Amino acid sequence: MKQKAWMSEWWVTLLACLFLELLYKTETQSWQLQDLIVLILFVTSFTLLVTLFGRIMPRGLAKFWHFLIMLILTLVAFGQWLFFEIFQMPFSFSSIGLANQAADFAELVIPILQQNLHTVALLWLPFMFYVLVYPFLHYRRQNLREILAICILSVFLLACDVLVFYRNLYFFQDDLSGNFRQLGIYHATALDVFRVVSGFEGSLIHVDNTQEPEPPVINARVMDFDFFTLIANESDSEIITLHEYFLNRAPTSTNQYTGLFKDKNLIFIVAEGFNEIAIDPVLTPTLYQMSHSSFIFENFYSSHFLSTIGGEFQALTGLLPTQTLLNNWSLLQPIFPFSMGFSFGNQGYITKSFHNWTYTYYHRNTNRPTLGFGEGDYIGCGNGLETMMDCTVWPPSDVEMIQAIFPLIAGDGQKHATYILTVSGHAPYSQGGNAQTAKNWALVENLPYSDEVKGYLAAQIELDRMLETLLIQLEASGELDNTVIALVGDHYPYMMSIDEINELSSYPRDEVFTANKSAFILYNPQVETTVVTKVGSQIDVLPTLLNLFDIPYDSRLILGHDIFSEAEGLAIFSNRSFISDLGTYDAKSGEFTPVEGVEVPEGYVAQKKQEVDEIFTVSSLLVKHDYYKILFPDYQIP
Repeated sequence: MKQKAWMSEWWVTLLACLFLELLYKTETQSWQLQDLIVLILFVTSFTLLVTLFGRIMPRGLAKFWHFLIMLILTLVAFGQWLFFEIFQMPFSFSSIGLANQAADFAELVIPILQQNLHTVALLWLPFMFYVLVYPFLHYRRQNLREILAICILSVFLLACDVLVFYRNLYFFQDDLSGNFRQLGIYHATALDVFRVVSGFEGSLIHVDNTQEPEPPVINARVMDFDFFTLIANESDSEIITLHEYFLNRAPTSTNQYTGLFKDKNLIFIVAEGFNEIAIDPVLTPTLYQMSHSSFIFENFYSSHFLSTIGGEFQALTGLLPTQTLLNNWSLLQPIFPFSMGFSFGNQGYITKSFHNWTYTYYHRNTNRPTLGFGEGDYIGCGNGLETMMDCTVWPPSDVEMIQAIFPLIAGDGQKHATYILTVSGHAPYSQGGNAQTAKNWALVENLPYSDEVKGYLAAQIELDRMLETLLIQLEASGELDNTVIALVGDHYPYMMSIDEINELSSYPRDEVFTANKSAFILYNPQVETTVVTKVGSQIDVLPTLLNLFDIPYDSRLILGHDIFSEAEGLAIFSNRSFISDLGTYDAKSGEFTPVEGVEVPEGYVAQKKQEVDEIFTVSSLLVKHDYYKILFPDYQIP
């Protein structure tokens, strides 16, 4: 009997792709009507080509081919959805080099699947339907004329898709979140694979050499680089573009806070999962005291990029990460001469780095030297810290770490600059999954919150007790007045739902902007309390510290800004949304919402979008070409 048209394998593939695409968009809240047109064009051309490939095969092989395609399509959709649920961003194949994180996040997968059984069932529904109709599918071979017609139609549809709607996104802009949001799972995944193989980094850098030069900045924080000679002697077009970009980038100048902390000791902490929602005058009194003293940053954001490694990279380099960049950081080992190890070390400081978890995790043993921390300067569990504290529990105690390392970072009369990455605040936040949650559970068990929220607070109490211990030890050693403590979170607690986060928030938060709003603690007991209203983010931390300690640096070469400088405040998020001093831009909707009462200049939003794109691209190219090494040829990986 002749099969009905709907039983064709092409219809099954087409409908399955459309269903999975729309489901992913619904689950990740990235739905726009225009994207539907683009999605249909690509899915149609893609499924035509996939089906055509099967139709030039023998029948038995064609059926196996189609089975394999349906399985791959399902696994891609399921994998991308699961990755987004964990990290709140799409997966890129460029991050495979960071795969040693997978085992520690594996324990988070089962709870996510259990909480989203309906979504899991829907993701596998097309494949299950395919299995049921598999015996009834009609496979027929194509003649040459049909093959040519299908190829021409597919190429035409794809060309319309790319050239008409998203030419910049496809050819110039390396925006993973934007690709998935606007192109769909399969188109974006295919594009990602191509870009990983080809080494594409984006090329949206606009340098206008026709304008009149800006008047020189008075007391500019710059170094003496002859960019004109560098440009004349360079043959690589991307490096030339970087030279031109930095030549034309406006520097910032010294200000009233320059050198405020000159020659003082620095303890810089990136705290796992820390967010301002953990600050409470009763539960976390030390965090409360420190965040309400010295400098109070009212509009600071810890932008979430992938996970801890993304937050670390921003705070330590002043650049923005992508998954490709983070992988290249370890593979290529570029130097970062303005980071703590180099910049403070060059001023006579003893520089050290500590982490109370596996020292090789995220390849930290290879990327710490790029920050100027030499052999023996970075200590974690596995290369020395395990002999000083208990590294066998998960997660280890922040309090035990500070007790163990304090004799190495203070009290000897020398200048110290210390970087500490904590781990007690890491998810999960159950008593069985987090040793510090279990340790501090009695302090939170009667609070009017869900267990997940109580578990989060219990884990952050360990950070608070670490800071309390640190202050006590500094006071006892006579070093408290001579020490500056800087602390930021690596990211908001993204394993908690936005509803759980809002249990602790004093105002309703969203999943893009206000979920990332956090605290930047910058504490020294001798500093009078000062409120800072300017917008800031993690990439601003490094230049702010360099200015406060009067460490030489070139403000053009760090893409964040000294928060106390005259530069406009800007916080950038992984999907290329941003908040500036004038308003908020939502990349999903394309809408800009001005601050109430503020007049936004004509062309401002387009200019800021261009600036954001350039910061992403320049950050990637800096790492790809080890650009700082060109400017600082005498610097070596220690």
